[in-house]
Amino acid sequence: MVSPARIRKAIINIYLPGGPSHIDLCDAKPEAPTKIRGEFNSIKTNVPGIQICELFPRMAAMMDQFTPMRSIFDADGRHDTHQCMTGRRFNRVRLIK
Repeated sequence: MVSPARIRKAIINIYLPGGPSHIDLCDAKPEAPTKIRGEFNSIKTNVPGIQICELFPRMAAMMDQFTPMRSIFDADGRHDTHQCMTGRRFNRVRLIK
């Protein structure tokens, strides 16, 4: 038996600056009006109630092994990636001169 201290945890952070919108990839809104939903269709995954972009059929088949996070936001309202990449609010960072 592996001790709890030896269990490894990992995260895959997909950083796509200028990439497709989350609405197009992982947060499809198939029931939304055309102006709101993305240009791609959504497909069912192997987890009931979760749909993702039609461009990810292999991911859809393995969705029970992923945790989609649809609740990340920037507490500073800066619309940049600082908080998501560092885990810290921008205004709490002290710049070293």
